[in-house]
Amino acid sequence: MTREQEVDAMMQELVASRRVLINPVGIRPASEMTREQEVDAFLKDLYERRRILPNPPMLFDQDKSEKAFCPTGPGGRVDNSCPPKEAKMNMRLSYDDPLTAVFLRTLAWELYVADRKLLVKEIAEKLVQTARGDLGLLKNKGGAPHAFIQSLQKPGKQGKQLLSRAPIRPLERGWQDAWRLLYLPSHRFVRMLSDNPVWTHLSDKTKKAEPLQLSLSLRTPAAPKLLVTVGSGPPTKSLLDKAPCGLYFLRETEGLYVGQSDEFDVRWRQHTKKNLKWWVFIAPEEENTHFYRDALYAAEGLLISFWTEICTTTNWKRSKDKKPAFTFLQPAILLVEAASAAMIWLIRERRDLGLKPWELPFKSCRADHWPSCYLRPFNEMVD
Repeated sequence: MTREQEVDAMMQELVASRRVLINPVGIRPASEMTREQEVDAFLKDLYERRRILPNPPMLFDQDKSEKAFCPTGPGGRVDNSCPPKEAKMNMRLSYDDPLTAVFLRTLAWELYVADRKLLVKEIAEKLVQTARGDLGLLKNKGGAPHAFIQSLQKPGKQGKQLLSRAPIRPLERGWQDAWRLLYLPSHRFVRMLSDNPVWTHLSDKTKKAEPLQLSLSLRTPAAPKLLVTVGSGPPTKSLLDKAPCGLYFLRETEGLYVGQSDEFDVRWRQHTKKNLKWWVFIAPEEENTHFYRDALYAAEGLLISFWTEICTTTNWKRSKDKKPAFTFLQPAILLVEAASAAMIWLIRERRDLGLKPWELPFKSCRADHWPSCYLRPFNEMVD
C-alpha cells in the first residue's frame, strides 16, 4: 500500500470504531498543501488534543531511523527546526524525594484547582519555598530554587522528566484528576496540629500485655476527638469496639502500611505475615458509627497519598479511584489531618511506650536537618 492508501485505511478504521470522526476523511480543504502534508497536519492536531494516540505519530526517513513527529517540508522531508515534544507519562504512586512530591502537588493545585497562570519567578520564589516550609526545611537562597526546578526539567534517576519548560507544568498524565493529591492537607498544618494535644489514658497502664489506649484532643475545634490505640501484639476487641471505624498504621520491616477498617482486629491478623513491629489504630471517638463509609474510603486514599510523600510505604495503590462528593471528602480530609497529627505526636513524644523501632521510615531528602525538622511542630525562624 502507498502511504496515502495506508493513511486512508487507518482513518476509515477510526471512523468505523467511532473514535475520531463522524464522517470519513476524503474531502480535502481548499489549500495548497500536498496530500501528505495535509495528513501529517491532521495527525499532529489529533495528537495534540490527545484524542486517539498515546504517543506522537512517527515519520521515517530513507534510512528508516526514527524521528520525533514534526511538520514536513517540501517533498515530505522532516523539518528538524521544530522543537521536540516533551514525552507524557502516567503518574506514579511514589517519588523518591519528599520535596519533589510536595512541590509537584503544590504546583498542580495552583494550576488545576485554583486555575492560575504562574510565572517562573513565582514558582521559584513562592511554590518551591512553600514546599520546603511544609516539610520543615529551611528556605533556599540565591539561585537554588531555580536550580531545583531545572533539575525536574531533566531526566532523573529513572530517566523521566517531570516538568515541562515553557510553560512549567507537570508532564505526567492524570494530575488534573488526582483528587487524592490535590486535596491533601498541608504537611505544615498537620505538624502544627501535633503540638501539645490534650490526652488522657483510658486503658490500664499496669497491664503490660494490653494495648495502650488514649483519648486525644487536638487544639482546633475542626478536628474530631480521637481514640488512639497502640500495640505490638493482637488488638483487644473490647477496646476497638468503642470506636470501630478508623485509620491504622502498621510498622513493617520494609516500611509503613496505612489503611482503614471497621474490623481492625481482623485486618491485623491478615497482616501478621509481614513481620509487624507495632501498630496504631486511630478513630473518631464521638459519633463513630455515623462516620460514612464513603468518607472512610476517601480518608484511606488521602492517608496513603499523604504518608507516601514522606515515608517508604508498602501500599501498592491509593484506594478507590472515583472522587467522592464533597459531603464525604470534607470529613475525610479532617480525619486524615487529625490522625496524621496524632501519629507525629506519638512518634515525637511517646518513646516511653517501649516499642521498637519507634520511628517512621522517612525517605531520604537532601537536607542536613531531615527528618528531625519534620517532627518539629513549627519551622525555625529564618531571616
